Amino acid sequence: MKHIFFSLSSFVILFGIPALMQAQTSGGSGGGTRIQNPLKSDTLMELLNAILDIMIRIGTPIIVLAFIFVGFKFVEARGNPTKIAIAKNMLLYTAIGTAVLLGAQALSMLISNTVNLF
Repeated sequence: MKHIFFSLSSFVILFGIPALMQAQTSGGSGGGTRIQNPLKSDTLMELLNAILDIMIRIGTPIIVLAFIFVGFKFVEARGNPTKIAIAKNMLLYTAIGTAVLLGAQALSMLISNTVNLF
């Protein structure tokens, strides 16, 4: 483990620092070199909202499919108490996952609006 850490730190020192030194401008115009922001968000809150939006877009169809699957499990149980208990647990966990996903969005909006007030 120490050898890997030593190798990585040596690599960074040998190649990383000179690369950073080359990034400085040599002209006296003061224009400088700018790094383009690959993200479409300028603040941390915008970035977190974008990530949350992606999670909701992916999670919503998964939640719908999970509820459909739970419905099939109830139909498949056909009165068997053990299988009904399993289906009830699946329904509970699916509902909890839905609440967490939607609650995260609501909490994000609440924090965003609170921060924007100040």
